[in-house]
Amino acid sequence: MALRDFIVRRRFVQHADRRYTVTAPTVETIAVALYEFGAEMTGCRMAWQNAPELFTPDAVAACMPFFLDDERLAQVLATCVQLDGGSPGQLEACLRQDRPLMVMLLRAGLELADVDRLVGFMGLDLYLESLKAKDAGEDAAAAIGEPPRQDVRPSGPSGFEMLIVGVAERFHVEPASVMKWPAELFISVTHEILPALHPKPEGPDVFGQTADEWAADGVTLTNTPTES
Repeated sequence: MALRDFIVRRRFVQHADRRYTVTAPTVETIAVALYEFGAEMTGCRMAWQNAPELFTPDAVAACMPFFLDDERLAQVLATCVQLDGGSPGQLEACLRQDRPLMVMLLRAGLELADVDRLVGFMGLDLYLESLKAKDAGEDAAAAIGEPPRQDVRPSGPSGFEMLIVGVAERFHVEPASVMKWPAELFISVTHEILPALHPKPEGPDVFGQTADEWAADGVTLTNTPTES
């Protein structure tokens, strides 16, 4: 965690007689990016894992072929970019019509972010590891003639959703307000500051995890049984 997470940082981009204000990615930026480009982001991360040298000269240029839908990309950028003096919807219209502008704004936004930290928070590497483990399990099952297991979609809110609502409850604000926080401030608050201010005893395992491990997943246990 760095003090810079509490500082409002921005970049200004001048393009085609218009001025754009770019701020660091917000919680909403992460949520919209995962919603709109979850598969593409996973594919991009997998490509980086397999051949990181291809991303070294210009990571943004190397990543752009994965994100070709200008409509969806405009939705992501609109969460952390403002068109100075623009009317509602004008920013998105400008973005959809000008891919070089989108690349410029992406570069400006990434300059304000710790990309590795954001990628780690999104859990892309953990997801890819789970896919590899699943594939290995299916290969082993096929080798001994067993049918592959079917995926079961988990029910209930995700850890990300629970973190957003949990922070909103802690600070007595609406979840929509938390969505506007800088993403790295949100990470620092949830993963470092609140756990330090309100440490919890390790306690016994609950369904295979300690209270601290559940807290890291965004779940706060109450009335945790104690050992007799």
